Amino acid sequence: MYWCTIGVIGVYWHLLVCVPSANNVYLSICSRSFPIEFPRIFFTTFCNFEDIRAKTFLQLGSKYTREKGGSTSPYVKLRRFKNLFEVTPEVCLVIWNKICDKLPDDFKPIHLLWTLAFLKHYTNERERQTTFKADQKTMRKWIWVALDLLSDLDVIVWENRKQKSVGGQTAFCSLDSIDLKIRDQNPSSPKWYSHKLKAPGLRYEIGISIQTGHIVWKNTGYPCGDSSETALARESYTLCVEPGEKTFAKKSYRNEQFFILPNPNNKTEHERIMARHLELTQRLKRFASLKQPFRHDLEKHTTVFNAVINVIQLMLENGDPLRDVDYSTQLEKPENGHPSAEEVLIKTEPADDIQSTDPLDTNYDASICSIKIEPVNQVHSECIKSEITLCDYECIPSTGLCSLTQQNNINQTFG
Repeated sequence: MYWCTIGVIGVYWHLLVCVPSANNVYLSICSRSFPIEFPRIFFTTFCNFEDIRAKTFLQLGSKYTREKGGSTSPYVKLRRFKNLFEVTPEVCLVIWNKICDKLPDDFKPIHLLWTLAFLKHYTNERERQTTFKADQKTMRKWIWVALDLLSDLDVIVWENRKQKSVGGQTAFCSLDSIDLKIRDQNPSSPKWYSHKLKAPGLRYEIGISIQTGHIVWKNTGYPCGDSSETALARESYTLCVEPGEKTFAKKSYRNEQFFILPNPNNKTEHERIMARHLELTQRLKRFASLKQPFRHDLEKHTTVFNAVINVIQLMLENGDPLRDVDYSTQLEKPENGHPSAEEVLIKTEPADDIQSTDPLDTNYDASICSIKIEPVNQVHSECIKSEITLCDYECIPSTGLCSLTQQNNINQTFG
């Protein structure tokens, strides 16, 4: 029995190391619940199997990127591999490890490469057949099997927005939307029209963690003309944030209760944070399946979008991150800064014993009026009824708002 075990190990070692073409077979066998767990554990533990499996994807992809008389440099091979599939062999390995437990028995690594090439170039079936020398129906079958699995990957986690957060931080991510082209719909309707694209499209919502640069939020597509960015966020995103939590967003969101909008105090830093959305948009549109008008059934567009954004998230986690930004809690201040005990906005309500209703009129004896203090930096706050002498605040004409300058003479009672 001892020598039989040694013999089996020797055969697998020979196939794995000396016969590169056998890597594909071994990879397919060992990735399933097959009754040969011992060889899988042995090679994974002692033979640096992950690196070999990454090389397997590179070898498979190189068959379709090799040029006659071209360079054999490993850097050239890697560049051509990324031009065809967009991702590195290492990311292919990560994707394979995440979906291998759900794969059908006859699914092979080459089928994953077909899927990545489909997302990258979005060519028609005849062009894919010319490139990969495979049957059109076979490719169509396995591409959509893989797309469903990629779409269902659980790699974008909302709770991860707080990773590496600092003390006192209340804004953990930034939010923006992206419009993606689709074919003209029949019958046509204004609800599909995108003013950004000047064409029909679907609108998706993406949130990026400020500290890590990872994608932490995605929202499925809606007709571009049917929902504004603010309405889209109100229907889903604002229901998931915690009380008092805010998010960096551009001016079109127009809701300072939930969003930190650009202002003179944070303009430069705000632009740097939101610039990562532009970088992410450029990465998304490297995939022609999202850049070109989508020619498949409309219900499949969300599947393709989810597959692409999950692949990009795995790229961000494995050596291809977005740019870093310098974050400070000072960026969360609104245009006038956080109101303190000495700086709050109050709404005046003349007391019953005051004859004049003009808060600027000081030609009367009474010096007390009833006011409401409304802290503007709290999402949920009760109004504070206070009494204050006229000398303690400075009224803003025609606004009904006053800026409190002294705190000592206030008698506050909570209502």
